[in-house]
Amino acid sequence: MVTTGDGNENVRQLTAAVAVAGICILTVGCSSGSNQGTETSTTRSTATTTTAPPLGDTVLPALLLSPDQVKYADGTPSTVPQMAHDVVSFLSWAAEPNLDERHRMGFKVILFLIIAIGIFYAAKRKIWARVH
Repeated sequence: MVTTGDGNENVRQLTAAVAVAGICILTVGCSSGSNQGTETSTTRSTATTTTAPPLGDTVLPALLLSPDQVKYADGTPSTVPQMAHDVVSFLSWAAEPNLDERHRMGFKVILFLIIAIGIFYAAKRKIWARVH
């Protein structure tokens, strides 16, 4: 069998297939159409089926933010957008705690490169001035 392209192509396809399958399983498990906790009781005249609410409907309300849930020391109003902003800021910092340091270093590197380009250009002009 002759393959073209990267040798890791099959691994990527397998990883993507597993990821899609996992997402589908999680979606089906938490959807409102699931039969989690289904109880069926029958009597002579009627059959009654009781289905437990989906996982998202039972757990999600407890996780949602509500106003005045947090007290800020500086007196900032405790609104849902403010708390959401704080959570996002924390998650951004947790993902890359060294981001500010890297930005400062990047600024220094760019400044150094600009100065070096100026010095090299001046040296080139001086060296090649006799030829032109």
